[in-house]
Amino acid sequence: MTPPQVIAAVIFIGTIAAMVVRPRGTSEWVWAVTGAVLMIFAGVEPVQLAARAIAARYDVLLFFAGLMVIIAVAEQAGFFGWIAYRAALTARGSQSRLFLAVIAYGAIVAAFLTNDAAALVMTPLIYAFARTMRLSAMPFAFACTFIANGASLALPISNPVNFIIAQAAGLHLFDYLRLLWLPAIVSTSLTGAMLVWVFRRDVRGRFDASQTTVTCSNPRYRLEVTVLLAAAAAALLGAAALGAAVGLTASLAACVLILHALSHKELRCRSTVRGANPSILVLVAALFALVDGLRHSGLLSAPTAGIAALTAWRPEATAPLAGLASALAANVFNNLPTSIVIVAMLHGGQIPAALDARFAAGAIAGCDLGPNFTTVGSLSTMLWLALLRKRGVQVSALDYFKVSAIMAPVVLIATFGALWITAH
Repeated sequence: MTPPQVIAAVIFIGTIAAMVVRPRGTSEWVWAVTGAVLMIFAGVEPVQLAARAIAARYDVLLFFAGLMVIIAVAEQAGFFGWIAYRAALTARGSQSRLFLAVIAYGAIVAAFLTNDAAALVMTPLIYAFARTMRLSAMPFAFACTFIANGASLALPISNPVNFIIAQAAGLHLFDYLRLLWLPAIVSTSLTGAMLVWVFRRDVRGRFDASQTTVTCSNPRYRLEVTVLLAAAAAALLGAAALGAAVGLTASLAACVLILHALSHKELRCRSTVRGANPSILVLVAALFALVDGLRHSGLLSAPTAGIAALTAWRPEATAPLAGLASALAANVFNNLPTSIVIVAMLHGGQIPAALDARFAAGAIAGCDLGPNFTTVGSLSTMLWLALLRKRGVQVSALDYFKVSAIMAPVVLIATFGALWITAH
């Protein structure tokens, strides 16, 4: 390794470690920005190239911004509270039916409003409801986070990671569905089935369904927001199908929802900004610059060449191999940085263009489902843990692994098997 490569490796590994550990509770974006700045000051990444790397991914940043605002406005309108209420009504007093309803509604939310919405917005609502009904809340909390990842293969808009990788590989909606429709069905249904089996003894019994209520000051406004959410999802899928600017579409949809909220005097600006979490944009932008430093140093050349050699040797195994490598990397480096490394590999030119789609499909599956093994594998899981800590609930890495060790291998192997079929 050359000196620039050593420096780049140390900065990258140190940055990811700090993001995972979060010394003294420091936010992840602070460490990502620090890492990107160190790359520049160390001479590994010229500032012009860092700026160019960020600017080239403007549509990804717009996608994050638009979706976060959409979710924040929907939450203020009571949409997710209404989802939790519908789940409780569907259960008709049965804990097991409530558990199934949470899984089903969580999968729908993850598919059309991202896994972050399913994990981070649904968890507090479902958890609070379970506590109010004096049920064991943890099975429902685990259901929210696992189904969020398990169902996030469904569409390019179901997980920001999907969009990041699909855009880099030029995967339009129908290309995406052609490769991942069967893996998505397998991962979603098997995740749900495994959740039911793992927690079957914890969700027995009944609760008093007569206490189920929904709080909403303006039901008509909530209904209108629900219609606008459906229209936004349709617009995003249309943009993905046409190869148009999905991020710009998401931002325009967010503007429509904001204007609609303003016209009804329902917009709470501070709450919207807090819910949209602008620091996510800073985090993603800094990671683009950080990973571009790795690429510019030449550190990614060897692993990319190794993967290219494997795909040349067994082209039909490209997708499962990419999935396995991505899953392993996601559990070490977190799936968001891993997805950006995948983008750098795709742009490196060493992977044959004819295999880009297969490689991207495998990487998406690995980045979506691989993180289910550990608490640090995905940003949504890390934030999910933080939400529970705020409610006085401590879920240790061991507690999480006791569940994931049973579920994750089965789901991952079956999904990679399905991927072998569709991407062969």
